[in-house]
Amino acid sequence: MPLTDTRLRALKPKDKPYKVTDERGLYVEVTPTGGKLWRFRYRIGGAQKKLCIGSYPDISLKQARDAAYEARRAVASGGDPAFEKRKRKIRAEFLSAQTFEAVAREYIEQMMVQNGRADGTIVKANYFLDKLAPAIGNRPINEIEPFEVLAPLKRLEATGKHETAKKCRSFAGRVFRYGVATTRCKSDPTSMLKGALVTPRATHYAAILEPTELGGLLRAIDDFTGYMVTKFALQVAPHVFVRPGELRHAEWHEIDLVDGVWKIPAGKMKARRAHAVPLSKQVRGYLTDLAEMLGREGYVFPSARSSKRPMSENTLNAAFRRMGYSKDEVTAVDASNKQVEAGGNQYPYDVLVLATGASARVLPTPGADKDHVHTLRTLSDAQNIVGAVEEGAKTAVVIGAGFIGLEAAASLKRQGLEVRVVAPDEKPLARVMGEQVGAFVQSIHERNGVVFHLEHTVAEISDGEVTLDDGTTHAADLVVMGVGVTPNTTLAEAADLEVDRGVIVDEMLRTSDSSIFAAGDIAKFPYRGSNVRVEHWVVAQRQGQAVARNILGRGGAFDEVPFFWSHHWDVGLSYVGHATTTEHMTVHGSLEDGDAAVVYRGDGGQVQAVLTVGRDELALRAEYLLEIEDFDALDRALVEG
Repeated sequence: MPLTDTRLRALKPKDKPYKVTDERGLYVEVTPTGGKLWRFRYRIGGAQKKLCIGSYPDISLKQARDAAYEARRAVASGGDPAFEKRKRKIRAEFLSAQTFEAVAREYIEQMMVQNGRADGTIVKANYFLDKLAPAIGNRPINEIEPFEVLAPLKRLEATGKHETAKKCRSFAGRVFRYGVATTRCKSDPTSMLKGALVTPRATHYAAILEPTELGGLLRAIDDFTGYMVTKFALQVAPHVFVRPGELRHAEWHEIDLVDGVWKIPAGKMKARRAHAVPLSKQVRGYLTDLAEMLGREGYVFPSARSSKRPMSENTLNAAFRRMGYSKDEVTAVDASNKQVEAGGNQYPYDVLVLATGASARVLPTPGADKDHVHTLRTLSDAQNIVGAVEEGAKTAVVIGAGFIGLEAAASLKRQGLEVRVVAPDEKPLARVMGEQVGAFVQSIHERNGVVFHLEHTVAEISDGEVTLDDGTTHAADLVVMGVGVTPNTTLAEAADLEVDRGVIVDEMLRTSDSSIFAAGDIAKFPYRGSNVRVEHWVVAQRQGQAVARNILGRGGAFDEVPFFWSHHWDVGLSYVGHATTTEHMTVHGSLEDGDAAVVYRGDGGQVQAVLTVGRDELALRAEYLLEIEDFDALDRALVEG
């Protein structure tokens, strides 16, 4: 008797599963737990088979009968519905696991890494993937539509990164085509986006095209008085027509001075094909002289700091700048004649702004020049550290327990590395924020697995490890040096400006030369009776605005209260003001509970700075009250919390 919904609902579980038939092979199986499972029984070649359709009431009686009807049709035409269902399930599971990011990383590994593409090319591919991943990284590659790819590209375009947007689209297209070739998707949706992006305007870089100008460059090279190895590299470069990286990494075993040929192996070439460079009589002469000076072992053009590594990528650029061949960088300031020199040319000025920033300090530690040792100051620095992690670094040592060091430690730990922090301080940040705050911040990092070696220094850095001053060694695939910065005051000193660990400026941000302003990390400005220098982008940004207003005659004294923040895992610190001492600090609330205000007072008892944890509104009020110097109201606000 065919089943009905009334009968289906009335079916009760028994100790063992049992079946109740409907019609033409369809039946429901009742389990001991009360489940009612639709099944369809059929035969193929004399063998009985079973198709699982689903459970009642999720699959209604009508739906089960329709499924059984389609299954009977499939059997009649020679198919096997159970086998086809398994194929569909496997394919669905396969495709759902094939996200864009998974396929992209497979493409990078198999088509780029294993094919020996240049390291720079692989780094760029990972960079493009990072730009696309937030939008489409977790999406199944076979389901992605053109508009989903266009959205992150338009966001890049909106920030002015037209070339990056174009290259990201090209990279995505290569990933999709790889997905088509490996049956993960059916088409390349980026093919529909041609014409949807702004065509980047080509940038044409300066080049010497006139014979007389080339002659001037060659004479300047011959007159170069810097490091002798650099001079030889400059002399050889115009004769061999290779990329700077290929020249820097030249090794003596590749050079045949007898036959006059330099055989560059495939691994050093961008195209990954071996390349033979003929050596002129002049080049052979230069290299012969160089070999007599240094010997014929290792790199032809070694670093001045270590013969085991090539000269840095900036060495040649710096040499050209020194000779006056740069279109981008000011190389001299002539304050008496009010002109600057850049690229061998002089440019007059009425008003000059120096915003040369600061450079990361590098400790004179043995081994500090090794390739796995990094500073963290620029975008390039960050990309180099990310690249080291992506290349498989598992252990890291961070030298320095200031803001940069601690934030770097947290980021590396989040990437799964074993992280140690080495610093001579008793507590992190103690000199700036006091020992109590330092102990609190240290506890945050320790809870998340960061190991501290305080009151210690690094005595030596070697390949894969560091040695501390107590003789202990620790694994270090990666070393990050976060020990402060040095203001770039070379141009200011050359212009005979007043300099004292920064460029001294007045309340208008003018230097000792009234025609020259300074802003940012180099500016040492008056604040509450003393000159201070604050290394934070918020202050630099505000000073830039103030200088612009003053140049236009619409400004006034720069009297904004310094402000910065720092995040440590899930805890954010906001700091307003500038404390000259931590001796008179008071904690309101509880640091451990993430709800506190730390007040720093001067010797006279007046509030100089406020640090807040979990009290952002109070930080804003404190900044305003410090700015208007309403210290009574500030004290009341601190008491009220």
